[in-house]
Amino acid sequence: MSNKYAVQSGLWSAIAVWSDTDGGAGGAAVPADGDAVFISAGVNVQMDVDLSAYAGLQTVTIRGGDTPGMLYYKAGASGYLKIRTGYNLVGTSGANKGRLLVNSDGVWGNTGELAYANKAIIDLQGTAKIDAQYLGIALYCAQPTYKSVRTYGTKYDFTASELTVDIVNNTIDLGTAPPAAGTAVMITTSIGTLPGGLLEDTIYYVRAVSGNTCKLAEYNSDSCIVDITSVGSGTCTLFTGHTNTATTTIKVLDDVTGDSCWSTTTGHNRVVLVNYNNDIQRLQLSNITSSEITLSANVDSVQNPGARIWLISRNVSIRSNGTSSSQPIIDYSSAATSGGTFQCEIVNTAATLSGYGINSGSGHTVSGIVSGCNNGIFRAGFTGYDMILLNNTVDVVYSGIDSGPLLRGRSFKHCGIANDTRAWSAGGTITHETSEVPSGKTYSHKLTFVDGGYLNVMEWEITRPSGLRIMIPVWARHDGTGLSEAQRIHWQIIDPKNDPLINPANAALVEWIAADSVDWQNSILQYYKTDDTPVLLRVSAKRASGNAYVLEQSGARGGGIVFR
Repeated sequence: MSNKYAVQSGLWSAIAVWSDTDGGAGGAAVPADGDAVFISAGVNVQMDVDLSAYAGLQTVTIRGGDTPGMLYYKAGASGYLKIRTGYNLVGTSGANKGRLLVNSDGVWGNTGELAYANKAIIDLQGTAKIDAQYLGIALYCAQPTYKSVRTYGTKYDFTASELTVDIVNNTIDLGTAPPAAGTAVMITTSIGTLPGGLLEDTIYYVRAVSGNTCKLAEYNSDSCIVDITSVGSGTCTLFTGHTNTATTTIKVLDDVTGDSCWSTTTGHNRVVLVNYNNDIQRLQLSNITSSEITLSANVDSVQNPGARIWLISRNVSIRSNGTSSSQPIIDYSSAATSGGTFQCEIVNTAATLSGYGINSGSGHTVSGIVSGCNNGIFRAGFTGYDMILLNNTVDVVYSGIDSGPLLRGRSFKHCGIANDTRAWSAGGTITHETSEVPSGKTYSHKLTFVDGGYLNVMEWEITRPSGLRIMIPVWARHDGTGLSEAQRIHWQIIDPKNDPLINPANAALVEWIAADSVDWQNSILQYYKTDDTPVLLRVSAKRASGNAYVLEQSGARGGGIVFR
């Protein structure tokens, strides 16, 4: 074991890059298993070797300075860096921090994605971590066309016409015996339009079965039958959920055989099966066809129709197998340390949820996946739970009237509690509440305000195809009166491309501002989508202290909107 110094720019595999002495001439052997590595200021080293068979290097140091050193991956080569337990990937202080980069061209500041054919892996063994206090980090991976696929049990195809859809009696003729009354189903179409009154990605219940016909209800009751207003057109599909818990194979509606990011290659095949009731199972892909996906273990519970398999592997992957409950994968040491860009996979591969994905810091942009961690993103006093952050920006400092840190992520099934969704921001916290709830409900979200200068905010990404109406019942209650408009609860549907938090000149697509009252009040946010892009559902208010309570009824139509 010895020290190796990168003293000139080039490929990791090139002997000319390396010296046995700090500042010496190149020409030494490339780093061997157990060596400590130093990348000198002004030197850029492209990772192009596979160290997966190593026990791991000792500490890898990227030096800062007027012209900082850089370790980078770019298109045309794959690289696998492995650091052994007890050692870290670190930077040094200086005029500029050392740099860790993954992108298409190896040029710092450019944002092109690393093509999926190339892999950039940093494997942190045991207690190893990326000590990011003195590192600039920018990681850009290839993005899958499908981030998730819909699953089902049995599907029933029918051609929407006056022969199959009776708008007078609200029945649908499936051409075969329908599922049993009370069965949860969804309905979709790939060519044409759904019968009027029915929505995609919405759970309905089969009712009034007679021969080949049935009705659909928003709840499992004949009093909630859907009023069908038009016959629709084209081929429609009604489908049930997967129920077999003795099989590894599950049927899918979405064909990902042409999406290279969906792979059965070990290390790049991690997925999470997510039911709508927050039942989560971490698995690997074993086989993929156009209509079925085989998983690494049996599906462990009955799934609702449309339960999703989310792809959590990326070709840029920061991995840890540490088992400590509080060990970070990427450690910023303090909340004041500025962060980096993480369009990549950050994963703990231990058998049980362990450690933190990103510890502390601010200014992080997280548009990839954080999974397998006890806390996805952690700051003192804040906790998460196996968070999957998709296309979200975390702790970004915005300009304009609402400048300041804004956390746009959620903690799903916090600490294993069903329906417990939480969020944190500079304006306060949002936690699970079971005492203050709307009539007939069992829980709400409690907003605790701490700083009147910032929003206390939580938001969801909503996916619904174009040409369909979004309808979301929402509730709000304040703990006092005399509140200004800014202090009262705001429910909004937002176009992410024209977000009023980024540019105050923009307006919400839909907004409801709760009245100045301590009583529970509610409204329905309605918006008709004209394209397939996601929108955001946001709840927020600005108060220096006090509490408010809110609830969105994502299951208002028996399962409702697809929230991400």
